[in-house]
Amino acid sequence: MHLLDPGPSRRGWHRLQLAMQCPRKYALYIASKATPGPVSSPALIRGVLLHLALAHHYALKKNPKADIYTPLDAMKEKVQSQPNPEEWDKHSTIVARTYLQYDLHWAAERYLVSQVERELVGHIQDTLQPEPYLYTQRADLIVQHPRSGLYYIVDHKTRGGDPPRRSSTTHSRVSSEATTSSVVPSGETSMEGYYST
Repeated sequence: MHLLDPGPSRRGWHRLQLAMQCPRKYALYIASKATPGPVSSPALIRGVLLHLALAHHYALKKNPKADIYTPLDAMKEKVQSQPNPEEWDKHSTIVARTYLQYDLHWAAERYLVSQVERELVGHIQDTLQPEPYLYTQRADLIVQHPRSGLYYIVDHKTRGGDPPRRSSTTHSRVSSEATTSSVVPSGETSMEGYYST
């Protein structure tokens, strides 16, 4: 058994954004990555755990015989592998409940899983530079519509606090920690739901 834990994409937007915002801030960011400390931000811990659970969920949906942990076991493994597992464990129950609500809500989804945690790669040409910039982005999930055959990229979003107030029956509001996942195919309505624990 193993974890699907690819981490951030190699050359994502945040890196370029920091460099454009302030070269010194970018240099400090790179220096901080050289000597990382334990993660203790509740929002980051919850986001990492939920993304991990969803990666395992969809990988097993694509291949039920894959040699990977179940979503909940993957979360337990991730917590235990941290230098500060007690801090991560404080958030594992709420994330597990959020994942189970997600699983229940989307149990009848019909999109076909194509890729899980796939790094997308592109090159951005800059007129001031002779070589293009390498740009990467990690797609949480790529699915195929069963009837049209079109592919869609799904970006799972986690956030703290109450979900946005909207008058819609697709939103399940239980308490203060919410997760958003959406697929917005061209010409179709959004499949968007908010989950909380």
